[in-house]
Amino acid sequence: MNPLTILELQIADEFEEINQSMGSVFHGALMGLIDTRYAEYLHTINTRPYSQHLYYDKQRQGWFWHLSSMDEDALMMLLAPASELNSIYIRHKHRRFQIINREVVAQTTFEELLDNSMDENEYLKIRLISPTGFKSNGQYVIYPTPRLIFGSLLNKWNAFSKIQFDAANLMEKFEKLHISGYNLQMHSFGVEGVWIPSFKGDLELSLPKDKDFMKVINTLAMFSNFSGIGIKCALGMGGVKTI
Repeated sequence: MNPLTILELQIADEFEEINQSMGSVFHGALMGLIDTRYAEYLHTINTRPYSQHLYYDKQRQGWFWHLSSMDEDALMMLLAPASELNSIYIRHKHRRFQIINREVVAQTTFEELLDNSMDENEYLKIRLISPTGFKSNGQYVIYPTPRLIFGSLLNKWNAFSKIQFDAANLMEKFEKLHISGYNLQMHSFGVEGVWIPSFKGDLELSLPKDKDFMKVINTLAMFSNFSGIGIKCALGMGGVKTI
């Protein structure tokens, strides 16, 4: 069984009502469909074993609901029932949205991610496709730093992978990474009436010539497609595509 799985559902939006902040209400609808005890358990833990967000694909001209798992329980208890949905009712809009297509777009394991990651590339490109944000010292941070990006990914990786990375050593190295280019736009993401400052767009990082460190960075970057980056990735924030 591959615990790292991405399921994408294409959502019909005939009345043009969907926006990315609806990720939080789609999440609420999903919680209402799964096993009650598992839903209650998810509310008791700090790092959730899944992420989800909505995004519009210009090339395919449609809205997609991206759901990903990071352990076998989330795969069976969340993604499996979601894969059988033909529609989903969103109380916030008093409307049932039809699901017109579904596809498992990725399946792998932590071991395969590490084995298949590169250790020779000079640059890494990340595309933030849903509003992304961080919190530091109790304050929202409106610009990403390598330490915030990879610190977030490292925490999630170590929470669910049997392969543990040395957090203390890596956090020092993250400080030395350099953002070599970016094209970011400010956004606000709404959760229960609160608007969270956030951003979307492209980032490019230049990588050091340390092959072991480079392999870890590339592994975490590929993992970000499943985990998301930053805060509230279970509610629709932090969606990523590595490019």
